[in-house]
Amino acid sequence: MNYVAKAALNNSVQSIKSSMTPQSGPKINWDDFNYPPLLRVIHYDITEVDNEKRLAVRALWLQHVLIFVEGFINIINSIAITAAGSSGVRILYSFMFMFSFVPLSA
Repeated sequence: MNYVAKAALNNSVQSIKSSMTPQSGPKINWDDFNYPPLLRVIHYDITEVDNEKRLAVRALWLQHVLIFVEGFINIINSIAITAAGSSGVRILYSFMFMFSFVPLSA
């Protein structure tokens, strides 16, 4: 009985996988973690995106990069303001922003 249940489950999983993979277009290797460049946590390749959705994907990627740059400029600005005599808690808030909001923007 257990063997029959496992065989039925495997058959269901295989049929779902085969229906989810596109029949035309590039083959996607989901095990190729290549993004972000140094961390390699997710799979990202713009050439694997459909042509009609590619502009939206590039816009979202650019938004993420701009939020990262803004967070980095915020840290530099907070260090400069603290060096001029303001409270050092600004640097803490800048790092909290950088490590909480930037990953959420991805």
